Amino acid sequence: DGSTVTPGLRVSLAESLQGGVRLALDGSLEPYRVDVHPLRLAASVELPVAGNATFGFTAVAAALDATRPTVLLVQTSYKVPVEVR
Repeated sequence: DGSTVTPGLRVSLAESLQGGVRLALDGSLEPYRVDVHPLRLAASVELPVAGNATFGFTAVAAALDATRPTVLLVQTSYKVPVEVR
């Protein structure tokens, strides 16, 4: 009915480790959201490979929505920087 206040929480952490490894964690619990799942979590790691290229792995989960199924996504990536002149 719009007359109550519902708190939410968002947290993001990122860290660069030795050797060029990057870690990231993101999470949110926003029960008032109707456009997305109220609970969303993501974790990723990025590792340097040959040259400036990186290999990445990301896992994302979304849950706690009575009208949508729980979702789990796993993604890998390979990034190669390209200089455009």
